[in-house]
Amino acid sequence: SVMTTYAFPHPIVLVLVQMILTLLILKLLHYFGYIQLTAYTIENGKKLLLPALCYAVNTTFAISALTDLNIPMYTVMKRLGLLMNLILSVILLSKIPSMMVCFSIILIIAGCIVAGIHDLSSHVVGYINALVSVVSQSIYLTLVERTGARTEFSTSSILYLNTINCLPFQLIIAIITGDIRKASMYPRLRDWRFQMTFFSAAGLGCLLNYSLFLCTTINSAVTTSIVGVIKGLITTIIGFFTFGGVPATTFTVAGVSINTIGALLYTYAKYKDKVTTNPGSSSNNV
Repeated sequence: SVMTTYAFPHPIVLVLVQMILTLLILKLLHYFGYIQLTAYTIENGKKLLLPALCYAVNTTFAISALTDLNIPMYTVMKRLGLLMNLILSVILLSKIPSMMVCFSIILIIAGCIVAGIHDLSSHVVGYINALVSVVSQSIYLTLVERTGARTEFSTSSILYLNTINCLPFQLIIAIITGDIRKASMYPRLRDWRFQMTFFSAAGLGCLLNYSLFLCTTINSAVTTSIVGVIKGLITTIIGFFTFGGVPATTFTVAGVSINTIGALLYTYAKYKDKVTTNPGSSSNNV
């Protein structure tokens, strides 16, 4: 809504404010005793340096992609993250996928191609931004999973340390691109309705990131992606009718449908694999 309804063309500034707000909220919760945070040290910072770099790249390119792509097409492209998670799980975590999982990934890729083939030439920058976001998000989710499993960092501490690592990089990017200076000249900057929308978006981004880290550290990057599939299905349906809507061409409807079927099949396949591996887990931790 910030970039569509209010035409705010500075996503890097939005991400920067989101990071600052995340640190303030975490510090306040820590101060009042609601959470415990691991102190930031050079050693702790190094452990999460690579995930922080990937996170900064992901957030910047994801929001940039949304300026060029509509919500359904963006959701379709983000589902390619399931393929990246699958590849990284094999390489970094030695997890071998089932045939059903592989088939669902093929459907997801086919849906992306069919849905995007009709407007690839007009939104090529948006697709490139989305692909970069997909790759970087998959890497940092997998790295966070490994970090959460091999250290004693809590979810809040991982988010806290990660955000501190990200902040300098995001600030440098904002300065180099001139986004801070340009945002200060935005004509509706002092409009209270814009301010409410802007800080609401930043606050919801903080909540989303915490949920993302919590889901990944407790479960896995794949489980986080499954939750994303369910969220994506809802946002795809809403996106066809809101924020300008999406032209219901044959290619768009067919591609989104194939992609969604693949995502749902992937969700079922991963659930089935989990139940098969841990027979008692379906009732305790889906």
